[in-house]
Amino acid sequence: MRASTPLWTPLAVEAAPLPERVDITVVGDGLAGLAVALFLAEGGAQVCLLCPGDTVGSGLIGREPGLVFAGLAEPPDRLVLSVGEARAAELLRFSAASVGLAHDLGLARSTGGLHAALGPDEDRSMAPAARVLEAAGIEVEVWEAEAVNAALGSSAFGRGRFLAGDGLVDPEVAVETLWDRLGRAGVIRCTARTVDEVDTSGGRATVRCGDELVQSELIVLTGGFELARLDPWFNDKLAPVRTQLLATAPGTLDPLPYGFSAQLGYLFGRSTPDGRLVLGGCRWATPHLETWETDDTVIVDLIDDRIRAASRRHFPPTAEAAVTHRWTGIMTFGCDALPIVGPLPGRARLATCVAFNGRPWSLALRCARALADGLLTGRPEGLPAMMRSDRFL
Repeated sequence: MRASTPLWTPLAVEAAPLPERVDITVVGDGLAGLAVALFLAEGGAQVCLLCPGDTVGSGLIGREPGLVFAGLAEPPDRLVLSVGEARAAELLRFSAASVGLAHDLGLARSTGGLHAALGPDEDRSMAPAARVLEAAGIEVEVWEAEAVNAALGSSAFGRGRFLAGDGLVDPEVAVETLWDRLGRAGVIRCTARTVDEVDTSGGRATVRCGDELVQSELIVLTGGFELARLDPWFNDKLAPVRTQLLATAPGTLDPLPYGFSAQLGYLFGRSTPDGRLVLGGCRWATPHLETWETDDTVIVDLIDDRIRAASRRHFPPTAEAAVTHRWTGIMTFGCDALPIVGPLPGRARLATCVAFNGRPWSLALRCARALADGLLTGRPEGLPAMMRSDRFL
């Protein structure tokens, strides 16, 4: 194993004093935490955002490739087999709305996204998957292998499905944009605050960070698997899964027009404007698929070898290219592969927005919007029942 060196640099920020009391305290500086705090503040609430480090974007938001793709971890045709046609359509529309929010907030570039086949089974699934997306009202095209390979500068892929509404974000720019907007909305942004305890007993909601306390009407817990440290309710609901990526040197290839995924999502990537290839996935190379791994500071050589082999095989210009960055990030999966959004059952002063199953840009913004609406108005408009926290009752 080697040290993990992410391509994107976290945003260095200054710490604000911890207030004694606010309307709502949001814990966590991932995409969901930033978005929940923003939507609550823009809705009129006084919000304190607690971030564990003195930088923002050091977690998964700054370690994944910035693919703004509609859909869930399961491909659309398999999603139908899991939950049925009506529920699959509802979930896919919800995800497409999250992608739309990324565009509306000025975070995403409208490039479209390409899901390419590697292998005959995946190739045969392209048309059925496209029909599921069309039934959900999502614009999709099925491309023949020649068009897919022409777009990716390859000869290894089969057919693909192209979603015109998908896009890309630059993780560094997205974090800085959200952070600035939080400041303009009046969010009290408290960094370098490790939350040691949350307490909602006695009719109040208190967060303790060392010797400091902040009281509020309610607390929103975002972040990932580590929420189990703050509340045992999460113990059997969240699982960490490590993902791994690499980036080649600038000028390796002509910039690709789209981000892409393949191997049912187990291979994914993009290029950068300066011609780097960013490629990740291949966690199937370990027997446990990197589940329950929590260390994002190391590189697993076995996975790195598989990613590098995929780079050489599928993107010939990178065959002799230098790799300048290798890094890992920790995803958080829900126990039923769906987000968990809303008040914790039986505790109205404690809510959560968590578990995006490796697809934060596909789900987190719309989940945050629904949670903010629910807390401000009592109506979490559009939130599928399958994502509500009370489904565990």
